[in-house]
Amino acid sequence: MRSVANIPLTIESAKYATTAIQDRVSLYSSSSNISLSGVKPLKRFYPQTKPISFTANENRTNSILECTPLETDGKGNFVDKDGRKITLKGMNLDGSMKLPIGVPSHVGGGETDNIFFDGDNVTFVGRPFPLEEAQSHFQRIKSWGFNTIRYLLTWEAIEHEGPGKYDQDFIDYTIKILSILHEVGGLYVILEFHQDVWSRYSGGSGAPMWTLLAAGLQPRRFAVTEAAILFNESRFHDDDDPEHYHKMLWTSNYKRLAAMTMFTLFYGGSNYFPDLTINGVNIQDFLQDHFFKATEVIWKAVNEKLPEMLMDGTIVGFESMNEPNCGLFGHENLGGIPGNQQLRVGTTPTAFESMKLGMGFACRVDEYKIAITGPQKFATRVVDPKGQRAWLSVEEAAEIDKKYNWKRGTNWKVGECIYAQEGIWKWKDDFDFKKFPLLTEEERLQLTESSCELLNGHYFNQVQDRHNLTTFHGQTPEKIDLDYFINNNFVDFYLRFKKTIRDVNPDVFVFIQPPVLEIPPAIKDDKRNIIDSKTVYCPHYYDGMSLMFKCWNTKYNVDTLGIMRGKYINPVLGIVFGERAIKNCIKKQFKEIKEECYKYLGTIPVLMSETGMPFDMDDKKAYKSKKYYSQTAALDSICGAIEGANLNVTYWCYTSINCHKWGDNWNNEDFSFWSADDRNLDIFDNDTDVDSEVSTLTSSSPSLVSSIYNARSTIKSTLRQVRSRRIEAMSLVRSKLYGREPVTALPATKKDSRLPKRNRNGYASDMQVSESDTDNMYNDDFLVSKVLNGKAERERLLSSEQSTTCEESTPFEKSSSQESDLESLTQSLQSSCLISTSTDNLQLKHARKCYPSPDGVRAAGAVFRPSVIATKGDIEVQEFDFNCLKYGLSLTINSDDRDLVNIPTIIYVPKWHYPFLSYKDIFLTSGHVKYNDELEYLEWYHTSETAGDDVPPDEQFVREEKGITKETLIIKNFSGKLDEARLIEERGLFPCAGELSCPIQ
Repeated sequence: MRSVANIPLTIESAKYATTAIQDRVSLYSSSSNISLSGVKPLKRFYPQTKPISFTANENRTNSILECTPLETDGKGNFVDKDGRKITLKGMNLDGSMKLPIGVPSHVGGGETDNIFFDGDNVTFVGRPFPLEEAQSHFQRIKSWGFNTIRYLLTWEAIEHEGPGKYDQDFIDYTIKILSILHEVGGLYVILEFHQDVWSRYSGGSGAPMWTLLAAGLQPRRFAVTEAAILFNESRFHDDDDPEHYHKMLWTSNYKRLAAMTMFTLFYGGSNYFPDLTINGVNIQDFLQDHFFKATEVIWKAVNEKLPEMLMDGTIVGFESMNEPNCGLFGHENLGGIPGNQQLRVGTTPTAFESMKLGMGFACRVDEYKIAITGPQKFATRVVDPKGQRAWLSVEEAAEIDKKYNWKRGTNWKVGECIYAQEGIWKWKDDFDFKKFPLLTEEERLQLTESSCELLNGHYFNQVQDRHNLTTFHGQTPEKIDLDYFINNNFVDFYLRFKKTIRDVNPDVFVFIQPPVLEIPPAIKDDKRNIIDSKTVYCPHYYDGMSLMFKCWNTKYNVDTLGIMRGKYINPVLGIVFGERAIKNCIKKQFKEIKEECYKYLGTIPVLMSETGMPFDMDDKKAYKSKKYYSQTAALDSICGAIEGANLNVTYWCYTSINCHKWGDNWNNEDFSFWSADDRNLDIFDNDTDVDSEVSTLTSSSPSLVSSIYNARSTIKSTLRQVRSRRIEAMSLVRSKLYGREPVTALPATKKDSRLPKRNRNGYASDMQVSESDTDNMYNDDFLVSKVLNGKAERERLLSSEQSTTCEESTPFEKSSSQESDLESLTQSLQSSCLISTSTDNLQLKHARKCYPSPDGVRAAGAVFRPSVIATKGDIEVQEFDFNCLKYGLSLTINSDDRDLVNIPTIIYVPKWHYPFLSYKDIFLTSGHVKYNDELEYLEWYHTSETAGDDVPPDEQFVREEKGITKETLIIKNFSGKLDEARLIEERGLFPCAGELSCPIQ
């Protein structure tokens, strides 16, 4: 019997081992999934001198595609009225929305009377940025090939003054910002109520201060009790001996007293704390009623004042609360750290220790750091509030209640820990709180240990009758855990949120976001119709190692999702080695997240509404070298995973106030794709340290530096004059060929480049005319082959190129109080307006060395990437190899669909990687292409019928197959890079007009 019983186990073990081996081997595969069967180069069918057929923008707009009302196809895709699948790709905007005007997260705190705690009198008017800058910021994001904005709002911004008092000025300002976005066009908008660890006053962002006061908490004493750790605490900014603020330390607040209390009350106050009432309403209902009312107020204002944005599909819908948390729901043992609490950084108190600290007791708390094998304890620290409490005193509560017209329930013992009131823990009845602060630290520690007792460590995972914890079906669960919370309390919250949104506008999408990286609720077939055809799943994903260590480790990483799902017998088996395997592992996790959505929620669209990488990696090394190597590689891995899993995405983030010193000005984070501090940088082409190079040269011969700059300026001025004459010649040729009016180009001065004019597509331009129409007008094979294919010639050019600096420029500074309003406005516009990419501001191998773009886009090579915007086909595979600039796309197409004649697949093809796109760069299985060099997109037609007369039938690919076919497109740069064109020009090899001219204006 024993051997028979072991047979199933042996078979199961063998299956597990086989699956595990196959899964691990697949991570190390380097092969492309793009099929090359039937792929042919277009250069065989078109003359080298022939430019790609131009596709004029039919609507004469500055958008690749204008917004249109979206639907879903039941297969997990957004579709437009033509049945095209639309991929949403964009940014979270704006990181500054977490903060009121004038209060970055490193300012304030410390003293309890600091202005930081004047929570009622803050203002968010001016967020995310000044009105005069809005168009530039939106246009910048749009110029990256993005079409979506996840627009951040916070509860605090709307209702900071007090319960029921809404900031109409901020609401009006939001309407104005959204109106400007609509004028820019081509950007879908998803509204979202943002929060991190509940509130700014508990170390994050989101809820107003009065919500904490309503719960009986006193934010002014959070620091001393470690109920929350705030970045603005004086200990982290001491001039003499500042304490280290651990990377991502703010996230530890989820497991500290303030945040875990607020989330427990918000989702389960009526279950666990029935005696906590305000004005006769349980604290849960009190908080949720105000949250949903604030949501309704801003949502109604948008619908009433911006109906056109809803009618034309610009505003897609509303997302539920950002990154909800279960609080103490399902906590295994309040006296210990749960096994699933992998996030342990800095002091890591148990829930019971947090409760004791909140009452002013002293505790020895373990300190942790993150390692590859998980959190590691490295020390123990004494945290001693010296009797100060994180709870309101009786006197404070009386004053607060009078101010807000609150009447608390008679059974609410104000001034004491609410957990002690529920019998979870206690202190001795004769404990003398008045004498306690007068004792020594050691005496306080001893008295705490002898006086405090945990009575029910399993309170929050037990089922008790008074808690009324039942499922929707009326069944009593066996235990309370995270799965119960997600499928019940969270679902109840989401249903109410959905009703709030749909009662105002029944036709919009509702975006559901469960707790981060947890399995979504199993509501696919729920009879309450929770999931409908306009529901979108919004998971979040961040690479834990990159966040916690702020570096891109190419040697090893971990399968975070696999470990969380219990996929491995031992978590050590979840480690992957080598950058190739790491990239594939992230992509695999994204695919698994999508599969979980289909399993538990149904085949609805998946939009990864947050993912990204920190830019202050490697101790901010890139801010000195100006080379974002690690950031580019890391972000390329994330973007590649998004494309590989075929997900919609809004990356985190765009922060208009980002700077090198303070990052996003919030909790030591620096995630912004763009920074004003990275604009118009002086770039050296060599690999030596820029600062030391300049310092040495300046100290040895200041006059020599001046002479070099002057000579450089003279040379560049001459080049501009030559280029200007060449543009005029091209304009004349264009007028002859295309019937367009010739335009005289005026060379721009340095000042002009800061306040550029706009060309047709809305981008800022150093010149008044675009050269892009004539990029491929002349035969450039000879010159390009010398640069890209002629190894000896390339090496000769590189060896003779000397290291030089760009023209000296002064960083934009904020205007002083003495400057006039006009000067301030001009300065503001200068700091936000787009700086175009041209041969003037690119250095040799600019992209390969991972410099920021001239406009300040960091890791530009990873941000600017080809991607599908719309297609009638089903995306099978999409890949972009940053190293060899190769983009591949495989689609499944129904060749019998007659709409394919006029509805092509649209692909964003950035000139950052493909500045001289021509037929020699494109390979197809069938169909033909058209190209819009102004808006940087390619149209791929999947039929032998032409959409115009410029592609003869004998020059097209024609497939014999009908019905469902698999089609492939590959783009690889064989035509040259912009920085190499600049090198040739500066070496004096001026070609004829139009050859290798700058296409990006």
